Amino acid sequence: MFMFYVLFWSFIKLSSAQIPQFGPCPDINVMANFNSTKYSGTWYEAERYFAYYELGGKCVRAEYRVKHDDTIVITNQQESAMTGMRIVVRGEALQQSRSQPAKMLVRVMPVPLDLATPYWVVHTNYDSYSVVWSCNDYNYFHTENAWILTRQREPSLDTLQKAYTIVDENNMSRAYFAKTDHTNCTEIEPEKMLEIV
Repeated sequence: MFMFYVLFWSFIKLSSAQIPQFGPCPDINVMANFNSTKYSGTWYEAERYFAYYELGGKCVRAEYRVKHDDTIVITNQQESAMTGMRIVVRGEALQQSRSQPAKMLVRVMPVPLDLATPYWVVHTNYDSYSVVWSCNDYNYFHTENAWILTRQREPSLDTLQKAYTIVDENNMSRAYFAKTDHTNCTEIEPEKMLEIV
């Protein structure tokens, strides 16, 4: 079972940033004076770049909780559109530096390997939307990912437009975003839930 976790999360690390591009990661400005406490709570995934580990996933949501040391505990969950099974994954977001608290690294718990993935909050108004960026350098190319998160499962057009403005201002491609399916998101019986902790 342990080897399953190692292989599973190794795959997650390699596929966590899905859009390959030539050259190094682009310069993306992150939010100044990011407040992790205000960021805590429930976020729904409105749109995302393609990622293998979310293939067939719907009803994606995340709970963020701040610990006393400013570490953010993240509980991500999604349902399989094919089986209805819910997958729950927990991790921690650690600030890379105190001068730029919006730049974080996410580590999945309790895997004992260094599988940290960048998680940069480009901008959020805390109340309705957040634009998140991730990029990994591999010498001559890089892979990137991005998410638009919202406080409501079905955000208003005004909320999405505010997020798109941030995307455009940072030269992030809108072409790679796909809308996350949030239809028929219901509670699932415990016996159908697969929880990885």
